[in-house]
Amino acid sequence: AAAGHEMMGAAAVLAREAREIEKSNDTLFRQPHAKAGNLLTKTKLYDKPA
Repeated sequence: AAAGHEMMGAAAVLAREAREIEKSNDTLFRQPHAKAGNLLTKTKLYDKPA
């Protein structure tokens, strides 16, 4: 059980570091779902998905 908690902690650190890199570059790639079920694309951090 302790190993699982250590892995989750390491994953959280990596996620935080990735988020900081995305914020500094103002770039990312996300494909959220719209309410209608189609995929949207987001490439700038502070833009709305289109």
